[in-house]
Amino acid sequence: MSALAAVALGATSPGFAGAVQARTAPGAPLVNFGVRTPAPLAVRGGVVAIELDPPSRRPGDTRRIEWPDEVPVTLSTGERLQASLGVVSRGLPRAERSWTLPAEDLEVRSPSVFLAAFDETGIGVDAALVALVETPADFAGTIEVGAVRVAPAWIDPEPAVAPEVVEARGVLRLTSGTPDLPDARSPGEYWRWVLLAQELDMTCEAPPFAAPAALLARHRAELWQAGLERVRRGSPSVAKELRELLTSRVSDPQAQGAPRLIAAWIAGAEELASLLAILLDRQRNDEATMRAALGWMESRSPLTVWLESDAGASITLVAANPLPVEAVVRCAWLEAPAEVPVALLIPPHGVARTRIERPIERVAVVPGQPRGEPLERWRGGLTLRLESGRWRGRLVVGPGIFSVRPPGLGFAAFVPPLSLASAQSQRIEPDPTPWRTTASIRKLARRWELFIECLRPEPVAGDQVIVTVGDPAGTPARFSVNEQGAITMLSGGAMGGLAAHAGRYADRWRVRVELPDSWIPEAELGSSERLLFVGLERQPGAGRSRQTAGLPVPAWSPPAPICTDLGAWIDMPAPAGR
Repeated sequence: MSALAAVALGATSPGFAGAVQARTAPGAPLVNFGVRTPAPLAVRGGVVAIELDPPSRRPGDTRRIEWPDEVPVTLSTGERLQASLGVVSRGLPRAERSWTLPAEDLEVRSPSVFLAAFDETGIGVDAALVALVETPADFAGTIEVGAVRVAPAWIDPEPAVAPEVVEARGVLRLTSGTPDLPDARSPGEYWRWVLLAQELDMTCEAPPFAAPAALLARHRAELWQAGLERVRRGSPSVAKELRELLTSRVSDPQAQGAPRLIAAWIAGAEELASLLAILLDRQRNDEATMRAALGWMESRSPLTVWLESDAGASITLVAANPLPVEAVVRCAWLEAPAEVPVALLIPPHGVARTRIERPIERVAVVPGQPRGEPLERWRGGLTLRLESGRWRGRLVVGPGIFSVRPPGLGFAAFVPPLSLASAQSQRIEPDPTPWRTTASIRKLARRWELFIECLRPEPVAGDQVIVTVGDPAGTPARFSVNEQGAITMLSGGAMGGLAAHAGRYADRWRVRVELPDSWIPEAELGSSERLLFVGLERQPGAGRSRQTAGLPVPAWSPPAPICTDLGAWIDMPAPAGR
């Protein structure tokens, strides 16, 4: 079984059971499929997912591959059904990145749609071909797929709810766009909607996808519900705590604008896969399953921690606590063990943030030597040690100051908004190359300027870059510039001397923004540093998420500023006249 199939289908038994023959229409050629899961896990009376092994193309065969969208199956009761075939693959990078974007964004398409879109010559390791069978209520027999008999490993379902109770509860509708709800566009996240509806004492609407995606969504939801039911039979309190960790939402009263709810549930694909494997392990009884789930919960931190700002002398740390009790995080610099640790108290089901000063100087620790040599202040990366109960973690913090030297300081490619999964894994995927954004700061002809390059496949309305210049603790200047070079002052600062020179091309636009001399700081007495804070964000138009330079932050947070030192620039002497 492929790793992707294990994530999509739950823990199933690998193995080859024979061949399946199917035809798309009378007179069409037969297609032979191998069966990879002769004993798939399934909930009694629910959807069965059987991973198939598609036929490989013979050398020299250039004919287009055609697979049917359905195959006939026969239940052990004699009833004949049609199983939907689906190709499960990882979704392409999203144009819009939400806080609850799943770590493993699954896409499920019928073979005809998949092959038409990608003209594949076969299915590789990052995709799986699955037959999805919707079985009758209480069915728990075998299934014949072609000439192969599949014997699912049946699991008892969650107890049914009386129809009158279902009607009284109300229905949770799947919607997108808010940071406290699961992603409604991913079939792989439908199970979380089902659990969330139960937490809200509601029922969840049917998955709003076409077959086979709707069937796979239901299959995953049934597995999660059945696994949690096993824990509930062992301990209702442990099952309740586990459900809360899978659907937890917390309040952030200090967020921009009105207080908001944001998701703080377990988002990592590997963590979820390991938990589901525990819940569905048929080698354990209900009591052992409950204890294994409890051990799994105790072995990890429920907290989600990320940086909101890292420029200059301090950082701003944010932590979300999904627990019903207060949590404390102890924060200390790994490179400065003599510094007094900072304790961050996080309220139940809440968010807290704190400002942590960087060490006065970073000391380079050399093994085997009593002490290291001091380095320039805040110009090197640091590591923040985090402790909460028995959990230990680390957070890598970038330099607080970046020196600007000839020919200029280039910022890394802009990043999309931070997601919950990215915050928990400390990894973030950049935007696709056709929409990459880069920028640099430099001095040209005695004027400081920003050089910005925005890639795009074609011109789009509303594509612009918003620039913030100045100390965020004061009143920084903020303006926008588009690919025509038009500048709009948004707040703060005098516009005198601000100018833009734009160039437009087939796949990108570039702009040089000359900064007013009045915005450039002078060196302080006794220091050569000239610290200039710069914030950069690109808004690529409707339907695409913003991108920011430097630190990735959630979509509702303002872009994190970058602290640059202009005092490190050395002007080159003018060339001697001839």
